[in-house]
Amino acid sequence: MRNKFALISSFLIATCFLQDLKAQVYSGMPDSIQRKPVVKANTDISYFRLSDRNRKLEVTDTLFDDFEKYNPARAFNNGSLTLGNLGSASMPIRYSPRESITTDAGFHQYDIYKMNLDEFRFYNLNRPFNDLFFSPLAGQRNFLVKGHFTRDFDKEVNVSLDYKRFNQEGFYNNQKTKSTGFGIGIYKKFPEKNRSMFICFLANNHNEEINGGVSTKEFFGNDIYRLRTAIPVRLDGDTTRHQNFSYSIDNFFDKIGEKYRGHHRLQIENGYYRYGDHDSDSADDQFVYQDYLTDTRGVRFYLGFTRIRNVFDFSFRSKSVDVKLGLLHNYQKYDNNISSRSIHDLVAFGNIGLKLKEISSFNGHAALGLGSNVGNFKLEGELVINPASQLKLTGNILAQRYDPTILQEEVYITNQLVYSNDFGKINEFVLGAKLDWQIMNTHIEFNSGIIENAIAFDQTALPYQSSDNIEYIQLIFSHKLKWKILGLENSIMIQEFSDNIFNLPGIYSVHKGYVQFPIFKKRLLTQLGLVFYNIQMNEGLRFMPATGIFYQGDEAIEYFPYSEFFGNFKIDQFRLFFKIDNFSDLLLRKEHYQIIDYPQFDYKIRFGVRWQIFD
Repeated sequence: MRNKFALISSFLIATCFLQDLKAQVYSGMPDSIQRKPVVKANTDISYFRLSDRNRKLEVTDTLFDDFEKYNPARAFNNGSLTLGNLGSASMPIRYSPRESITTDAGFHQYDIYKMNLDEFRFYNLNRPFNDLFFSPLAGQRNFLVKGHFTRDFDKEVNVSLDYKRFNQEGFYNNQKTKSTGFGIGIYKKFPEKNRSMFICFLANNHNEEINGGVSTKEFFGNDIYRLRTAIPVRLDGDTTRHQNFSYSIDNFFDKIGEKYRGHHRLQIENGYYRYGDHDSDSADDQFVYQDYLTDTRGVRFYLGFTRIRNVFDFSFRSKSVDVKLGLLHNYQKYDNNISSRSIHDLVAFGNIGLKLKEISSFNGHAALGLGSNVGNFKLEGELVINPASQLKLTGNILAQRYDPTILQEEVYITNQLVYSNDFGKINEFVLGAKLDWQIMNTHIEFNSGIIENAIAFDQTALPYQSSDNIEYIQLIFSHKLKWKILGLENSIMIQEFSDNIFNLPGIYSVHKGYVQFPIFKKRLLTQLGLVFYNIQMNEGLRFMPATGIFYQGDEAIEYFPYSEFFGNFKIDQFRLFFKIDNFSDLLLRKEHYQIIDYPQFDYKIRFGVRWQIFD
């Protein structure tokens, strides 16, 4: 533990030592490298999200901020363990408390690839805007494509389209992924009525072939088996598909009287979680599926769902006080082809925002379950203090109670019951603090929490509820430094559990160093660098294909110093990158794993382009 915090201390000391460079960080860069608007002065483009309509964000030149990190699992804030392929099932590295006190199905292995309503972008603009991205790998069978289009079709109507697809054959047998997200949003203003309406359709489809991992590791190291399709895998006939369609309409009444506002949301979702393996009579099948192998003729899992969410809220705002009161009804129906279950969750909630003098503010949130989720609650508060310019201190507290997920309670495989549990509610309490030092691009965060009745999956992939309280602490540190042509970015997360029943890594860090300079008469901005990923785990995790859960493994994961070498290039609104994924493999020639028996890829060279178009 002492060595871990020494690592953080060294970064803090380095940051303070380099404080005298801050003038050069922001004013000593060449003009061609400074952040500036993407387009001409007569163009006005900003966007916002329904989760915070008042926060307008300008479309600015992001230069190369993580441009080369095409894989969401590699972004520090989304850092996840995966099965190796882009678009494969994933599990967050960092423990986070649950967000909602309503019923949760429990299937989250594809969350980092999904589009969701509260993050969908709506725009205010005076000219059309297009943002296109394409990145192939090793031919036409492995690629990532993203496209965003928005424009006004009438003075008061804006339409946005969002599309992304991961298509990865992979390099081992039977590990193909295909993940598609599509969204369309219509933003209509009624200025004479002080009303805004948002209509949104989202479609998420995630497909994956899961090979159960390699069945032997004795062939690694033999050059004959550098063609990874020669390595035998355990499963050859299984498919996973998660499908979700969402239809929603939000109405915001921005002025009811002088100080009051109202909002209503109706959201309808339907879809299913499905898994199938048509052949399951081998020893490898028994090894992978364990107690989930209820029939040697095949393995089948299905859970269909329909959700209808209604939210009503009413708010009051003055110069120093902002109060919101609301009611949420969430109807959910689940069908596993044997029986169906209907749930009526009801939540009364309230928010309060207080401006305390000129340097501080307080935000509070309370929610109470009144329907099928009766007894659940959530209380959280945040105190923000700005003692100096570009310095922000935040303290936060969270207390909540919620139900186990449906996946933790009951599972049927091939129409036969695998388990049925009567777990108690989970209680959580968290205290935290943050420091944001803008002028030095530094963020420090500390969290200390306790979980009562925590649920995890044991070495047989079956859920159990811990009888002990699980205590944990987290320390997160990130900063960015830039001096002349040199840049350095470091992000590190340390977490310790009194009993790590989730088998999460204790240390996760991302370190990026680069040189950035203009060439060709300063028309082409170039960035060359190296990214190093550090994941330290004591015990490994295994994966259960039938339900998509990660569970406690019986092997340790050997440490591997994963790195990527990249080059970014930008001219006007056109960007190009190349990257050598797993650059360390060129030197070490050794396979490595994040999940037991699921190797990550060897080194690969990937290219990508991004083009922003106006009009």
